[in-house]
Amino acid sequence: MVSKAGGVDRPTEPSRPSVRIEWNQIVDYDPDILILMPCGFNLERTIQDSNSLERYNGWQNLRAVQNHQVFAVNGTAYFNRPGPRIVDGIEILAEIFHPEFVSGVAPANSYKRLDF
Repeated sequence: MVSKAGGVDRPTEPSRPSVRIEWNQIVDYDPDILILMPCGFNLERTIQDSNSLERYNGWQNLRAVQNHQVFAVNGTAYFNRPGPRIVDGIEILAEIFHPEFVSGVAPANSYKRLDF
């Protein structure tokens, strides 16, 4: 979904099952954009729990945090299981990755930029 939306997901391998990524791997990777989509969490729950990230060592130094490129999405509706909404998920990611080219295609209340 990330590559179809025009992004690059460096810590994982395309077409492979998801794997657990340790916090130090995220800090080492220092992503340009960070998208929060915990399995089973809707948008509101993801936003609610996102404040706990500020306690992690190196959080404030991440490029995505410094550049206000941290987003919460409704993982349970668009990302955590296969189905027809997979296209909506790709559109959400495209709008996040390339807002200068893609806007207004993501379903209402499907994602939110977070300020830290």
